[in-house]
Amino acid sequence: MSESKPGVSFGFSSKRKHDNVKLTQSKLLDSMQEIHEETDFIKTVEHNKINGSVKKPKKKELVIPLISKNRWRIPGTANDGKAENLEPSELDKQAENEILQETLKAVDGWENRGNGVPSNIDIPLFMQNRVPSGFETDEKVDVTLRADQSTLDDYEAIPVEAYGMAMLRGMGWKASEGIGLSRKGVAAPMEVKLRPKGLGLGADRTVLENAAKALTKPKDGEEELKVVVGANVQLLSGKHQGLYGQVLSMDANTGRALVRMAVGSNEIEISELFLKPVTVKEYRDSARVLNKEKYDEYKTKQEKERSEKEKRDHDSRKKRKHSRSPRHGSRRRSSSRERREIRDDKKDSRSKKPSKSSDVKREPWLHPLLRVRCVDSSFKDGQFYKQKMVVVDVVSKNHCICKTENGRLLENISISKLETVIPRSDPAYVMVVKGKRKGQVCEVIERDKERYTATVQILPDRDEVFQLDYDDICEYTGDVRNL
Repeated sequence: MSESKPGVSFGFSSKRKHDNVKLTQSKLLDSMQEIHEETDFIKTVEHNKINGSVKKPKKKELVIPLISKNRWRIPGTANDGKAENLEPSELDKQAENEILQETLKAVDGWENRGNGVPSNIDIPLFMQNRVPSGFETDEKVDVTLRADQSTLDDYEAIPVEAYGMAMLRGMGWKASEGIGLSRKGVAAPMEVKLRPKGLGLGADRTVLENAAKALTKPKDGEEELKVVVGANVQLLSGKHQGLYGQVLSMDANTGRALVRMAVGSNEIEISELFLKPVTVKEYRDSARVLNKEKYDEYKTKQEKERSEKEKRDHDSRKKRKHSRSPRHGSRRRSSSRERREIRDDKKDSRSKKPSKSSDVKREPWLHPLLRVRCVDSSFKDGQFYKQKMVVVDVVSKNHCICKTENGRLLENISISKLETVIPRSDPAYVMVVKGKRKGQVCEVIERDKERYTATVQILPDRDEVFQLDYDDICEYTGDVRNL
């Protein structure tokens, strides 16, 4: 028969004591008005102003009061555990008088002048706030005597940017009064401007100011452009200054954005302070321009030359019109002069007209990696008529080997059966096939279909911007990164 084992039990007779001591409310919170959420009803509307049923409290100036006397917690007294301003005892008063007497004797050399304290002598705050007598007799500091420290609510009650002004007000400073003994002039405190998020300590503020000036205000009816994910932007600082891109992502903590560049599709990280939002039209027109300053300079120069030419033509027509006067038979003389001018123009046109021999001796323009189009309907029974192909090799000045889009090689094609091709999509790269810039690769910036011209930039430096005729350029299919 098995014996039963005795059970073991545990118990706790003591209970946890809760400290019912309440902390005193902070003076900082006393100066802040409590905000109550109430339903506000519209009563009247006057002069574009809505008057509600709930009156908004006036915003008060924050004040951090200066501690003139320490709040000591004396153990074993009625205010043990509380932080209160203690009234000075008779012993403390006597100690203060002794300190004053010793100070006066040391400074002014007074001796035996009684126990009276001059009324114009102030006790230093450091001496007023000294530890009560009988405590901290050694070098150790008793932390339990000190007042309660400020809580997180105290710090949350006052914004960081308002701490300085609140402390000055607590010391007695007023905006309309001067400081110092004489208080003659009103000295405005130096306000420190907050550094924007993401701007380092060594960053140049002038760059940021120039970036702010570059932001244009929207006109009436236009939507305000903002730097958000997916927005078209222009970079205002750094090595990519003046270039365009699209915002891929933004970091709210660091204030930086990830931008994909329009040229090269590289992704760079930059502060959102140096991004200028642009319209879709500006992005479409200028995103492929690398050297925008020289491009704008070239466009301005071109417009100026065009306007000057139109002005000269207008002046010449005006002079010619005034020269046709009926006085003294001038009409007859002018008509004969006009006939002579017409004959001279015809002679000039005949001299400038190219001969058949020069037309036959056409300047060779073939080059590998050019995209061309077959314009001979009789070549291969018209099988490749109006088809695009790429020049693989140039066997002679007037003959080459081409590769079709299907990968078929065509040998010994004459230059007379081919024509140049102008790319339609962007980015577009072409090679100059005529003139002094023959053989140079360029990027097409703008096309003028009415005049059959294109504005291009020379690669890889992009230092020059000029205008060429469609017949002087041909699409280049090579890798421009190897230039």
